[in-house]
Amino acid sequence: MEYRYIVVQNTYQSGRNTRIGYGIAVVTEYDGVITVLNSVSDFSADVQLIEELVERCNSQELDPIHLQDVVADFFATV
Repeated sequence: MEYRYIVVQNTYQSGRNTRIGYGIAVVTEYDGVITVLNSVSDFSADVQLIEELVERCNSQELDPIHLQDVVADFFATV
């Protein structure tokens, strides 16, 4: 099974205030249907950090079962 990591963006609104949070998801595609295998949303407001993390996960072909560990390691270094 082939999979890839993508940036996930969530927008939260409370009254006049809007906040955007970014996370990461691992997806697979079969017959044109994209399925989310695992995700962790809204753990950073810095999209560039998440884009770099996504790039590393994809270039290292990270197995989806390690996503939670990668996010935990991300928090340890930030």
